[in-house]
Amino acid sequence: MRLNKLMIFIFTILAFLAIANCIPDLAPALTGFELPGAVLAMSTVFGVPDRALYEFVPGQLGRQARNGRFFQQGEKISYGRLPFGFGAMIVGAGDGLAVVSADGVQDKLAVGTGNAGLLLTTKNIADWIRFFVINPGTNNAPLEVAVSGSGAKEDPYVVGVSAATNGSAAITSTASQVKAALEADEDINAVLDVALAGTGASVIVAFAEAALVKDSAALRFDGLVGHSSSAGDISNEAFNDSELCNLITEGVAWAPCLEAVNAMDAVRIRLVDSGASKAGMFCKTAVANETALVSGVRFYGSFEPGNVELEVLPTTHTITMDV
Repeated sequence: MRLNKLMIFIFTILAFLAIANCIPDLAPALTGFELPGAVLAMSTVFGVPDRALYEFVPGQLGRQARNGRFFQQGEKISYGRLPFGFGAMIVGAGDGLAVVSADGVQDKLAVGTGNAGLLLTTKNIADWIRFFVINPGTNNAPLEVAVSGSGAKEDPYVVGVSAATNGSAAITSTASQVKAALEADEDINAVLDVALAGTGASVIVAFAEAALVKDSAALRFDGLVGHSSSAGDISNEAFNDSELCNLITEGVAWAPCLEAVNAMDAVRIRLVDSGASKAGMFCKTAVANETALVSGVRFYGSFEPGNVELEVLPTTHTITMDV
């Protein structure tokens, strides 16, 4: 009888070891920290992300692949939809996270200076806008404004101002008058915010057509959106708006990249959507007014387009717009 019990015990141990060897994810789960089922269910209710310093799942966005040293967890509320592995920045004085180029970072353009200056800002992050001011070259011309285009990248809105002139064909429109005319046009006012750089009392000057672009000073890079099974849009690998979310601020993690790269390539991040290329994805090729160079980040080897390992270094990161 004792021999039979001993044989059953030995058989049970051997069976367990055999099963463990057949499960490839068991070792990573043991080296990291996996929440048990009951706790995970509770965390889903309260929106608390998974907590792990090392979650190696090859190619899974937002998972730390190796050298995981710091993993900021659930301390920020998300702004908008945050896909796993995308580049993120802290916004709202540290009150939340957003994908780089979130709605709070609009395109801008300074037209003129001082009391004759205007500050233009897009009202919709998806709109592409160009702007100009001309002297019509005729005597006693009225102040006129117009807009054309659809606002798409290939067909941007072009907002034009034909300034009023005196009997000598010199511009007489002040910055305040131009601002009022732009705001009075319903189509222009729907897409463009106009502010005065000064008092607006001085006469505006002709301004060659130029595009509104993002201000690098309004952008920052703070890390990668970390994976979590408690994310509200887990089937699409993303956090929903207002959810607590993970932020990988140091270490190597999987991130989406638009082209083949190697460890010597510069790391850039997209700031605007363009077809399948989404804001927050990474690349190496500069595209004027669409990408920015990121310091303190490097590709962790050679990869084909798709998911790549990206190393976030423990340093202050800077973003430099490509123009």
